Amino acid sequence: MLNEDISMKRKVFGVAIPVVVSLAVAYYLWNCWYFSTEVVAYKHETLEEAWERTEPFMGPYDLDGLGLPQPEDVSLDLGEGIVLSGWLFENELNGDCGVILHHGRGGARVETLMYAPLFWDRGCDLMMFDSRHHGDSTGEYSTYGHYEKEDSLAVLNWFAERTGLEVSQIGLMGLSYGAATVLQATALEPDLAFVAAEAPFQDLPTLIGEQAEQRYGPLARAILMPTVLLFAGWRADFDPAAVSPMLAARDIEAPIFLIHSLQDDAISPAHTEAIYANVKHDRKVLYVTDWGAPHAQCMRTDPVTFKAYIDDFLDRYVPGFGLAQAAKRPGEMVNTGSAEENP
Repeated sequence: MLNEDISMKRKVFGVAIPVVVSLAVAYYLWNCWYFSTEVVAYKHETLEEAWERTEPFMGPYDLDGLGLPQPEDVSLDLGEGIVLSGWLFENELNGDCGVILHHGRGGARVETLMYAPLFWDRGCDLMMFDSRHHGDSTGEYSTYGHYEKEDSLAVLNWFAERTGLEVSQIGLMGLSYGAATVLQATALEPDLAFVAAEAPFQDLPTLIGEQAEQRYGPLARAILMPTVLLFAGWRADFDPAAVSPMLAARDIEAPIFLIHSLQDDAISPAHTEAIYANVKHDRKVLYVTDWGAPHAQCMRTDPVTFKAYIDDFLDRYVPGFGLAQAAKRPGEMVNTGSAEENP
């Protein structure tokens, strides 16, 4: 009888253990698939939805208040099902300059309206567009610059042809996700006038790993993230490990403006410092601000000082970019060219 009980228990364990292991593996894979959706296939908002969600902390989105005319609606068909929607603002001041603005993750072109005053008085034409899988643009996945950098260069070519500007008269600027995109794009186009990036990340694995650890703890980062990135890359057909503004910085030839808030709790300023350190030339500036600005909101927090920094950067490294601006320097201007600057 005892032997029969032992034999029965062995059979039960022999069946139960594989079942439990299978369920655990299935649960693990399901979680990895779910989090990969949060990485590359998160909710695709329309422009109107993004406008309503972001205006309370990124706005107000007031064209008249910004001195902007009504924009021309633009639609660019890049093929393979990617159609980018955007706005073109043509400047009657004719400063022979242009800037293309790139928004952040989950947002839309409206976020970049806050940067318009930096360049509008210079007479620059402006282009703002929704990245793939954002706003009113199409696209099933986001790839954090892998495909978006090529999209940005396609927009650049269209913008240059439409406005009659040379690439050397055009700059790229972006915030967060868009900042990472413009850095990767500029590495492929040496003739750009400049690139400006607020709160970029240094590379995708580090970004996703840090955010996973911040939200779920170090164990989640160690156990889940490798498979999450594997799934994300497989689904969106790209290599997440190759998405690296930090490595791209080595190939950037244009002057580069970097800014990051010390109080940014989404992406550490260490990311931008790592990017800055990888830029080989000296036509670069980095500001780590102590203004209490949330993630990618230095411009909104202190637009006067932000504009003074941009004007100083352009006067130093892109002389003749647009119409001359009255000299307005912040009271405490730090030396440019250091590894970190704290005005």
